Amino acid sequence: MIHRHDHNQQIVGISTKCPAWNWTIRHNIIQGAGTGIYLGNSDGSAPFIAGLIEYNLITQTLGYNLQIKHQQPRPNLAGMPAGDQVTTIRHNVFSKADPPRNPSSPRPNVLLGHWPLTGRGANDRYLVYSNFFYQNPQESLFQGEGRIALYNNLFVNHMGGAIRFQPHHDKPREIAIFFNTVVAKNTGIYHAGHNDPSLPIPWIANNAVFANRPLVKLFPEWELDFSGHSDDSRFGAYAYDYSPGWLPILSIKSCRADNIRNRHLCFAH
Repeated sequence: MIHRHDHNQQIVGISTKCPAWNWTIRHNIIQGAGTGIYLGNSDGSAPFIAGLIEYNLITQTLGYNLQIKHQQPRPNLAGMPAGDQVTTIRHNVFSKADPPRNPSSPRPNVLLGHWPLTGRGANDRYLVYSNFFYQNPQESLFQGEGRIALYNNLFVNHMGGAIRFQPHHDKPREIAIFFNTVVAKNTGIYHAGHNDPSLPIPWIANNAVFANRPLVKLFPEWELDFSGHSDDSRFGAYAYDYSPGWLPILSIKSCRADNIRNRHLCFAH
């Protein structure tokens, strides 16, 4: 547990400053940090590759709950994965519900930068699913660019927007947004391609705020809802005719084994 590590926004709970791969960041509680988790370097020179970030609770940060920096062309290092890789962010709770202590520097709860534009890593992808994004009085809950699949998440922001895909250091490239439940005061889902026809067309389907057709079976656990129930005909993050399972609270999501499917399902303690 990391508590009140927040003298200023540059003080970080968990950070990398060199190339890192195959990390697992799991079951951490960060309550009050300048930035909760900061992976990579500001100039894109320290790539974070093939990571797993799951079952963490991050609240009360001055800046980001989680930021993974954009990546420049990767160095050729011994042991670094060479093929296409996936970084997975799942079953986390990200909250900026408290009044801002740094109002001049608003930040989203989570920001994901782009992958390398050429060479190793150019086809890597973020899979972001079954997370609870809660409140941000100044910014959207999630912002991303590059190659990202965002699905089965719950977004609640009574003070602003929820999901934004827009240029930061590059632009949104291959984006899939589906089976999310969004409750937001302002914009629910924004993609900059609406104003810039040169950007690739995203796949936006079966979210609570949009009513498109179901997406084909492309991503792991796409057919499981926020609580782990299977239903591929739903809209939003929850399946029909099931109890909600894990109730959205500011604590680490719990889970139990599903021996039939060899999966973990999340429920309340």
